[in-house]
Amino acid sequence: MHETAGTSFGGYSNGIADIHAFSHEVAEHLDDPFVNNSVKPWLTPTAPQYGCTDVLETGDPVVGVWYPLDGNTAGQADGYNYYGQYHPEEEVFGQWFAHGGLEALGYHSWDGRLTFMGPRTTSLGGAYADFANYSNGC
Repeated sequence: MHETAGTSFGGYSNGIADIHAFSHEVAEHLDDPFVNNSVKPWLTPTAPQYGCTDVLETGDPVVGVWYPLDGNTAGQADGYNYYGQYHPEEEVFGQWFAHGGLEALGYHSWDGRLTFMGPRTTSLGGAYADFANYSNGC
């Protein structure tokens, strides 16, 4: 699923109003807690607001791309303790930034994807199809 200003696939409030931003920041903190890991400078048309950067920011290239994740449905019938569905953000893997360098060292993603959702993101088409390949330099 994906959200952009003025366009909604699955509902704007559903997509980015719950844990979207939180999951973005948690993933980036876990990947680079001190914001001191440099990567080959990258630029993507899906997030031009970040410009050309060499910071390892795993959520920034796919900001606004999310997927549905069912929460606690035990209380769905009466609404008690019911959390419905959450929408964590898509994340890119280190391989996307490393341009084959991690694979050369034997560090492959579990199925060759460069993002967590892989084909679900690339099937959005346009600039999102580029996430089937390594990052664009700048």
